[in-house]
Amino acid sequence: WLKVYCQSSLPSDVWRSPACFFVARLMTPLLCLAKALTIQAAVAAAAAAGTETAAAAEDSTLLQQTALRGAAAPRRRLLPPPGQLGLACKELLSSTAHPVAVRNDDVENQLSYLARGSAAPEVLQGIYWMDQTGYYQTRPDRPDQAGDYEVVPGKSAWYKTFPHTLPSAVAELLLSFGPSTYDNESRCLLLSPWTDQWLWANTTGTAAGSVTWADSTKATLLKFCFDEAMSEISILRQHCDEDLNSSSVTDLSQSMIPRSWGFERLNRRGGEVVTRYAAYQIVDGLGQRTRHYQAWLDFMEAECWYTHKPMSEADVPHWNDTLCLSQGGYRVNLGDGYSVLGRQ
Repeated sequence: WLKVYCQSSLPSDVWRSPACFFVARLMTPLLCLAKALTIQAAVAAAAAAGTETAAAAEDSTLLQQTALRGAAAPRRRLLPPPGQLGLACKELLSSTAHPVAVRNDDVENQLSYLARGSAAPEVLQGIYWMDQTGYYQTRPDRPDQAGDYEVVPGKSAWYKTFPHTLPSAVAELLLSFGPSTYDNESRCLLLSPWTDQWLWANTTGTAAGSVTWADSTKATLLKFCFDEAMSEISILRQHCDEDLNSSSVTDLSQSMIPRSWGFERLNRRGGEVVTRYAAYQIVDGLGQRTRHYQAWLDFMEAECWYTHKPMSEADVPHWNDTLCLSQGGYRVNLGDGYSVLGRQ
């Protein structure tokens, strides 16, 4: 390189001289070392820049994910235990909530649920799908069902546990028990359908979302209590009075029996079981999807619900759509991949 430089920069009688070649031989190792150091510095700088870029990209992704989860599913304060009903009522009555549209395939990041390690029994952890139409299980009134998730009556399958006998469905979808404080002494906890512990179907096809959620009151709490054997859960309705000094409790004659797949949900009249349906766990306490999650997604793809009738036609404005009626169902789910919950 020095020889070429000398030839291009110096007169011929100079670059041909022994002195020039002596200088060239002397300087070549030093120039090579300098070049190597320059290259090494450039590589290090590029690597550092790449690391910073990757770190920045990672930070950006984490920030985006955190912002998404933070904006969509902020952590609420724990709902106090039943023994502190006044505090729970005060917190609800003094708060505000608005309906929020959430994706049906992202419910594990949207609902507040009890996670593994909480003080509550494991069966209360995760998210449960209230299959009130019997989509995931054969109904005695529709013996022709024999799809991927349903079987002909009399045939056995791991998900067929009992006949689905609920005659009508409410436009409600999922429930979870977090953040609620479980009371070990009373074996109870409180739940608010007005908050992100409950998911409702979008029955309007508009930003208003769920008529049922809009009609619900923040002054109403549901109280879930285990029996002494921890084998069945009774459901009570507790209404918060404005003065916070008194409350009314209603026995709904409803209960849930824990099963390996979720809950067997019972309705009683005069002490006798009259109807029942299944509530399947679709997300466990670790935040992992269970094998029932896909059936939940399949169910939410359809607008028509095949049930005897919606429990309240006023809550389902488009129930009498011709297409669904001609197929023996009612037009209920108009969320186009989204459902509704209340967010404080």
